[in-house]
Amino acid sequence: MATISSPILRKGLQNLCVIQPFWGALALHMEFVRDDSERNPTLRTDGKRIYYNHTFCQTLTPGFASFVLAHEVSHPMLQHLSRPFKPNPKDQRTYGKTKNGKVWHYHPDIYNCAGDRVINLMLKDSGFQIWPKSLIDKSDRGLTTEQVYDKLFQDTTFIEIDGQGEGTGTACSTQPADGSAGPDPTIGRDLDPSEGPASDFDPQEFTEIVVKAASIAKAQGKLPANVAEMIKEATEPQYPVYMLLERFVDSTIHDEDYSWRRPHRDFMSRGIILPSAYSERISHVVLVYDTSGSVPDADLARFHRVGGDIIRRLEPRKLTVVQCDAGISGVRHIEKRSDWPRTIKCKGRGGTSFVPPFDLVKREKWQPSCLVYLTDMYGDFPPRDPGFPTLWVSTTKESKAPFGTTIYFNG
Repeated sequence: MATISSPILRKGLQNLCVIQPFWGALALHMEFVRDDSERNPTLRTDGKRIYYNHTFCQTLTPGFASFVLAHEVSHPMLQHLSRPFKPNPKDQRTYGKTKNGKVWHYHPDIYNCAGDRVINLMLKDSGFQIWPKSLIDKSDRGLTTEQVYDKLFQDTTFIEIDGQGEGTGTACSTQPADGSAGPDPTIGRDLDPSEGPASDFDPQEFTEIVVKAASIAKAQGKLPANVAEMIKEATEPQYPVYMLLERFVDSTIHDEDYSWRRPHRDFMSRGIILPSAYSERISHVVLVYDTSGSVPDADLARFHRVGGDIIRRLEPRKLTVVQCDAGISGVRHIEKRSDWPRTIKCKGRGGTSFVPPFDLVKREKWQPSCLVYLTDMYGDFPPRDPGFPTLWVSTTKESKAPFGTTIYFNG
């Protein structure tokens, strides 16, 4: 993670984490890249990175810097980097392709303008200091980005893109907050017609990031009501998993504390010093993936992201990942965050038994701080409690483990 070169942007990020932790948590998942080229006069995002113009950022106040950062992360939060590539039922035309071959089904400049208006109104209602020339219209309140797009589409002539479109003109000739004319000068073209979203941008993964950010802000009592309502559908099904996972670890590892002597690494990389959670008793966490045939690949990917959360947030001295269907199909020991693989090849895909991982722990004489078993709960359980804290994270509600704590991905 590269250091943010702009002191004002760093201060804006720090303020965001403290005052508006929902957007702060989202911003901390982004990579910051300095780009002072002509194509990036302000800031833009591809869903994985925020590209910032150093000179522009130095003209901002910390309050406006917090606003532009929250603006950028709101685009992937609201799926603005994926929705314009789905067919538009009201307009069968296309507007060119990205370098990755994605077809624009919405005019990107008009869609970008609509997205900016929805985001800026949302941020204003959430208490942000809005840049005076940001596009905003109170008549958009309660409308989706597509509904605002439809309004603008009726009144806007097209800008030609890749030989398509009609005539010339501006897609953003709408009213900035200060009453002046012209396009929003604060935020660049977030949805670039040639680039589109990053090739490694995963909308589902970012939705899970939004879920975690919402839980952090809600736990602090700082999740704005309008945002909670906007992301309700996405956050409600998975919200308890993140909270209960941390509550489980906190209840089983009693001397967890926060230390300024061990600053949080995710924040340090951005020039921000905040304390990190630690516990001398988190010596060994055993993480078991149910790789039986009844568990779909999508759930296995979610299991792996839970593992990433554990090693990044709890930093155990050792994390052992065990794959098991009817028998053990893989064991991997990880001692450093940097060794955590982004993806994992799952083996097995046969029947299901929950007994082998517990036998493995006993045979190898491990003394885990806790064992986390990620599964659909279809299998045979061990005959007795193993004597160490066990958390079952299930994708179904149809059964509950006979020992330990059971929580659910959905519910």
